Amino acid sequence: MAKKLPPKKAKKPAPKRKPALKKPALKKPAPKKPAPKKKVTLSGDELLIEELAAARNELKRVAHEENAARRELEASLSNERNGGDRLRAELDAVRLDLKTALADLEIARTEAQRESTRAQHLARELSGALEAQRQAEHAANTSREELFELRRQLRGSG
Repeated sequence: MAKKLPPKKAKKPAPKRKPALKKPALKKPAPKKPAPKKKVTLSGDELLIEELAAARNELKRVAHEENAARRELEASLSNERNGGDRLRAELDAVRLDLKTALADLEIARTEAQRESTRAQHLARELSGALEAQRQAEHAANTSREELFELRRQLRGSG
């Protein structure tokens, strides 16, 4: 079970202070320099051990720097590969769009050619129909004239 914490007490406002009179600034004392380290004389083995430890530390530092540089190079290479992949994908998409546009254009060209052929065919049919209408009107006029002539002849002989 969770224990209940006692409620926090409200803080009292800090008492107002009177502005203090400014005192002339004192010069700060110069920082103390650390006492020089006492030189310890080391024997041959101790000196080698210390140098070995320093070399190991230096090796660790260099290894860390090398690993960091390698990670940066790998990240950069990975970014370049990803960028290249994105560009390749984009190029493929553009190629596909171009192929689609060319196919649409070919379809539109074929439809336009078909419509042109159909329009020419309809124009020929219209021309033929207009000629037939003209001939029918001519025949009707000729027949009407013959009918009037026959009526005149019938009235004249009768």
